Amino acid sequence: MLKKLLLAVAVPLALVAAPLTSHAVATVTILTDTTTQLDIVWSGTLSAFSSLAVPTPTNWALLGFYSNVASQPVFGQLVETWTGAVQVQHAVPDPGPYPHGNENKLGPIYTGYLSGTMGAGGYDSKMGDHNGQTLLFPADWVTPHWDHYSFQVISNINGVGTMELKALHPVPEPASYALLLGGLGWLGVIAKRRQLKSGR
Repeated sequence: MLKKLLLAVAVPLALVAAPLTSHAVATVTILTDTTTQLDIVWSGTLSAFSSLAVPTPTNWALLGFYSNVASQPVFGQLVETWTGAVQVQHAVPDPGPYPHGNENKLGPIYTGYLSGTMGAGGYDSKMGDHNGQTLLFPADWVTPHWDHYSFQVISNINGVGTMELKALHPVPEPASYALLLGGLGWLGVIAKRRQLKSGR
């Protein structure tokens, strides 16, 4: 009687606990999402990453994410490998009150692609030239700059790891604007002097 009672309790408990330990869970987390920074982390079982929905940051356009795990023959032996790729673009908000379409909203597109064997990692870093826009109104100026992107993968031999995408849209310091305006003012003074000299 006691044996039947124990089985009646143990079997339902095993069925409840089994889904929690039968497989590792993969998650995607947006750690930072501002107009100047982005940080997204995919973590868990690498083979499950490809089934994750592409997150939708507010201030950046994540155009795509791809992940794959496969067995590749290396020197006559099958070796488990991973592949990860991501594509992102900065969506700069129009800084002025005047609508001008998308001319100063989209930055350079960054594509990060990495691959390796389980237990190894990879890192990629690039800078994208974000051209400025000088429009009719000073409030619509976008200072030319470089956006910084990085993509990193860390894995262990058990197929668990992380992929992380980071992006930085640097904001010029107030001193940079002061230097720019000072330079423009000095060019105006020089042009005026040349105009006066030529009028004599």
